[in-house]
Amino acid sequence: MSNFDEKVMQKLKRLEREVERLQRWERPVGGVTLLDVYPVGSIYISTSSTNPNSFFGGTWASYGQGRVLVGKATSGTFATAGATGGAETHTLTVAQMPSHTHIQDPHAHNLSSSDAGAMNGTVRPGDNVNTISTSQTTATNQNTGGGEAHNNLQPYIVVYMWRRTA
Repeated sequence: MSNFDEKVMQKLKRLEREVERLQRWERPVGGVTLLDVYPVGSIYISTSSTNPNSFFGGTWASYGQGRVLVGKATSGTFATAGATGGAETHTLTVAQMPSHTHIQDPHAHNLSSSDAGAMNGTVRPGDNVNTISTSQTTATNQNTGGGEAHNNLQPYIVVYMWRRTA
């Protein structure tokens, strides 16, 4: 093969690589491709349902359906990247309710009776009236509440999330 033929072949190989790159939409911006901007493990968020492989290339998987993203912490619940938790609704247990009391103060009832012994509440002129007091007692209040789950959602906007896997 002549020197000329070698140079032509090298240029053809470079052109083939460029065509492949363009077909994968790897458009360099200042020497950086879009796949460089979104390396494997990156999250892409959009309001479009189009898989980003159609305009970035690479392999992308739908990510975090029905979940919100939380920044990683150095300790505690959010210390492990990729961990999941939480629920849309939650039913409180007795232990989770705020501490509170239901008090009905002790009290007595006064009843009047006539000297005739009638306890019907009718007092006639000239009757001797006696007052009878009941013992003080503490009442028990009835339970209330339905025990159903309550909404546990923060304000939200639904978007599509994709994670680059390759």
